[in-house]
Amino acid sequence: MRKRTKGKQAIMPAPAMLPQALPAWSPLPGLKYGEAFIPPQTYTQTLPPEEALRAGTIFPELFSPYYG
Repeated sequence: MRKRTKGKQAIMPAPAMLPQALPAWSPLPGLKYGEAFIPPQTYTQTLPPEEALRAGTIFPELFSPYYG
């Protein structure tokens, strides 16, 4: 698909002009291509601002230092 340009800024076509996201033919009819599952997460406390900046998150449950 080529982008139409006006000056130096590229203009994408309107959604109605774009082709279908999925092909009409599928090697596995009736099956989904993929589905995401994100389990519920509970955050019980937060880190102080200075420590959160060092850790990269305000939630201690998400902090996992990288050793490499």
